[in-house]
Amino acid sequence: MKHRLRSISTACVLALLGASGAESRAVATRFEITPGAEGNTVRFESRAPVETVVGTSSAIRGWVELDPSEVGDSVGVFVEVDLATLRTGIGLRDRHMRENHLETERNPRAIFRGARVVPAAGQPASAPRSLATAPQMMEIEGEFELHGVHRRLRLPVTVSLDEEAGRARLKIECHFQVSLADYKIARPQFLVMKLSDLQEISFLATAVEVKP
Repeated sequence: MKHRLRSISTACVLALLGASGAESRAVATRFEITPGAEGNTVRFESRAPVETVVGTSSAIRGWVELDPSEVGDSVGVFVEVDLATLRTGIGLRDRHMRENHLETERNPRAIFRGARVVPAAGQPASAPRSLATAPQMMEIEGEFELHGVHRRLRLPVTVSLDEEAGRARLKIECHFQVSLADYKIARPQFLVMKLSDLQEISFLATAVEVKP
């Protein structure tokens, strides 16, 4: 009888611990990026001997899934940019870029998906990552697709959390470089201007909480 009571008591304790663990597990929140939303911008900068070419677009679409109170070692990310919407300020140059280099009819989008989260430089691996207390600087690693080429890419990002109209919002900022050669993109040449292989990319976007 005592053995049976002990077994029942043990089962109850384990059940309670299991329920408690289930309640404490992080719950991911989905945040969505809307194309054309105010402040959403992707910008590339190409340096050349006689001129620096800058192109921009606000046609960013995607989503992020994470727990803002405790960002784990991986997060859900899917972000795409409509490359046909990039504008440099000169129509003929834009068309030349789309048709002869980015080839947007066959490869209309740049896509990043993933991702594994790694600590930013100087941060310990066990450092807490709570967006509820402060903006977080981290690196995420995922797959980047451009011009039909898929490569693993690690990106430094800064993510902050705020609220507007009763919905949480993630503000995401990222700056990185892309090599045209890595993605088999012919380097543009306009008259005497020869662009650098390395393109400086800046990404700013706000992702808004999706409520059930």
